[in-house]
Amino acid sequence: MLLELAQRAPVQYVKWSAWETRGVEVAIWRLDLLDAAAPGNKLFKLDENLQAARREGYSRILSFGGAFSNHIHALALSGRATGIETIGVIRGEPSAIENPTLRDAQDAGMQLHFVDRETYRVLTQKHALTQKSFRSNDLLAELQQHFGPCYIVPEGGANRLGVLGCRALGVAIGQMPEQPDCVVLPTATGSTLAGIVAGLDNRTHVLGIAVLKGGSFIAQQVSEHLREISAEHCSAWRIDLDHHCGGYARVPDALGYFVTQFGEQTGIGIEPVYSGKMLYAIHNLIERGEFARGTRILAVHTGGMQGARGARAFRQGQ
Repeated sequence: MLLELAQRAPVQYVKWSAWETRGVEVAIWRLDLLDAAAPGNKLFKLDENLQAARREGYSRILSFGGAFSNHIHALALSGRATGIETIGVIRGEPSAIENPTLRDAQDAGMQLHFVDRETYRVLTQKHALTQKSFRSNDLLAELQQHFGPCYIVPEGGANRLGVLGCRALGVAIGQMPEQPDCVVLPTATGSTLAGIVAGLDNRTHVLGIAVLKGGSFIAQQVSEHLREISAEHCSAWRIDLDHHCGGYARVPDALGYFVTQFGEQTGIGIEPVYSGKMLYAIHNLIERGEFARGTRILAVHTGGMQGARGARAFRQGQ
């Protein structure tokens, strides 16, 4: 089912003079256009988790995110569409509920629970996010006592099932009639990238554009994700650490200008947190001559267009 869904996402070729001059072909895989409650890569990261929750007898899913989290937004909408209750543990103050992301989540039926940054850090430590530790860890046990039995999905949907769901994306790319020389996508937790890498099985090189400052840890996370699904032999990938543009949700003028110009000239909507940074990175790499003439790039539009609202709010607060 996930493979068939991925195959329905259109591929759109981009006419951009600077890229054409360099002889580099860029096509965008529009996961953001899929007909689903929460289109984009989150759909693939959540599907296997939603199925597992039902198999294991859970009626509600609990997960974690920031005030403008694409993951929280997607989980809330997916939960409403599939009839499963959702709980979002949000890093920040209750006043954040005034933002459009959390309003959407609440309107979709998600219960929101706000915690301070230190509590959030403890809750989201990787070793804590298992069904067993949920019962034994004091902070997690308090949440279970408050909300009842919950299936836990880590922040960003970055677990083994999330990676397995994204493997369908790599398989779908491998079956495209015109094969790219390089697949490029934005990355934060590395789980979508790991899934695509596993699905491609070394047939095509994958380049992840880190959207986080100090993202050197992402490569280790990708390696761990690949080991978890027995795909550690897949090595045709690397992480670009030079295009975070100052950090997560940071939007310097050059990036903001590029996102605006790209949308106006191509008609393709992008946001500056994920897809915008990816395409800005592709642009800079092409300009620097790091892609040879004749290279065919497939850029994965991972969705998350609602996140543009958070980026605007961040800029206004500077």
